[in-house]
Amino acid sequence: MTCAGAQLLIEEGLDRSLSPGEMEALRAHLTRCRECERRRRKLQQLAASMGRLESPPVADATWRAMVARAATEVQSERRGVPLRAVAIVAAAAALVLACWIGWLRTRAPGSPPPRSASLIGPTRAAGQPPR
Repeated sequence: MTCAGAQLLIEEGLDRSLSPGEMEALRAHLTRCRECERRRRKLQQLAASMGRLESPPVADATWRAMVARAATEVQSERRGVPLRAVAIVAAAAALVLACWIGWLRTRAPGSPPPRSASLIGPTRAAGQPPR
C-alpha cells in the first residue's frame, strides 16, 4: 500500500467505514511507515477535539428574527405570480394590439367598419336557385 492509499483509508477510518481487509492493510502499512502513523494520530486527536466543541449560543432575539425572515420569504414566494405567466400574458396582449392596429390602418379614414353579412355575401339553401 502507498502512503496516498493509506491517507485515504485513515480519513475513511475516522468515519468507521473500513472493511476488515482495509483495516488489516492499513495496520500493516502503519507499522512500517512512521509518517503515516503520525498523521493518523494527529487526525484522531483533531477529530476528538472537534467533538468536544460546543456551538455558540444564538441569542433569542436573533433566532426569532431569523425565523420571521424565513417565514416572510416563504409567504412572499407563495403569493407571487410566476414571472413566466406574466410574460406570456403580456406577449399575447401585445400581439392582439399589433393585429388591431394593423387592421385599423388598412381601413380608409372615416369609413364604417365592414358588416359581416356583406363580407360573406348572400346565402342560399342547397338546391335553391339564386335570387
